[in-house]
Amino acid sequence: MMLLLPNLCKQAFYFFPTINLNRMIVLDMSQRLQQNLLTHFLKNRGFSIREREPDSLTEWTSITLLTDKPSQEITTSYGDQIWLLDKHGAMPLQVPLQVKGLLLSDCDLQELEICIRQVLAQQSYLSPGLMSLLNKQSYQATTDHLASLTSRERQVFELIKTGSSLRSIADALFISVHTAENHRANIQKKLGLTGHLSLVRYAANIVTAKK
Repeated sequence: MMLLLPNLCKQAFYFFPTINLNRMIVLDMSQRLQQNLLTHFLKNRGFSIREREPDSLTEWTSITLLTDKPSQEITTSYGDQIWLLDKHGAMPLQVPLQVKGLLLSDCDLQELEICIRQVLAQQSYLSPGLMSLLNKQSYQATTDHLASLTSRERQVFELIKTGSSLRSIADALFISVHTAENHRANIQKKLGLTGHLSLVRYAANIVTAKK
């Protein structure tokens, strides 16, 4: 399952431009205790907080929504949004452009504040913990796809991952170049890839995700 993300990034160092702390942050948490704790924390940090009003469409351009109940329907009611995602739950297939911050729901308060300040400064934030989780899930999905390959196709694929040419693969497996090419074509078909370059990139991404 692929998560389609907008252009989100985490800066290595946080030099925040001047932000307007009076800009309203609307909290919409699934648990009352968490809602109260976050309200108390953020107010103490100088942020203006209020609870979500489901039927209110007022001042949406000046509001940042912070929620652990992400859905497509709320994107029409609010401007910038920060979504807290459950690492044990299903990840959304698409993330609307209004979502400027993505965090895991069990993130610490320091990271939450960093994310909020980034969004209020008209920047974006993607949690390193979430990115790591997505990479692992992507790698697992890829591993499942590779299970459909025959033992010989897996051998060919492993050599493709190392950057080996067809001639090198053929020599290593004591097969003809034509046979190696057929194996490569079968691998591409099973993985839903078009062209040998897409297969090379696919293999390279697996190596990167595994690190």
